[in-house]
Order: sequence, then C-alpha cells, then structure tokens
Amino acid sequence: MPNITIQLDTNVQRLFDEGKRRGLDTAGLMADIGETLLENTQQRFATGVAPDGTAWAPLKSGGPSRLMGYCRAGG
Repeated sequence: MPNITIQLDTNVQRLFDEGKRRGLDTAGLMADIGETLLENTQQRFATGVAPDGTAWAPLKSGGPSRLMGYCRAGG
C-alpha cells in the first residue's frame, strides 16, 4: 500500500500529538482528511490544475486513459 507524508502546521501537529497522548480515537478525523485529499486529487485530474495553481501539460492524443481514471477498478 502506498504511503503519504503530510507536513502539518506546528500548532496542528501539537493538537494531534496531544490527542495521541490522551488516547483519543482519531479514526473519524483521519477518514475525513483522507476523503478530502481524495476529492481534491480527483478535482485536480478533472481540471488539470496542480496544487500550486499551474496548469498541467495536456495529454498527448492516445495517451494512457488510466491517467484520467478510466481504468480504475470499479469506476
């Protein structure tokens, strides 16, 4: 399974660390964060815009359709 590393603001990191120290269940929060990341990534593929706001280079004719999500399982 792929891994993702996310850099957090120092204050946000402190909140996560405090929650972990207290043994709080963060599963719901992590699921919400994951869903938001997924939606943002799907939107970027739909619009062809990078996180920094720059446009992606257009796909070459006949390029791999998997880049557009057409070859995903179940979708």
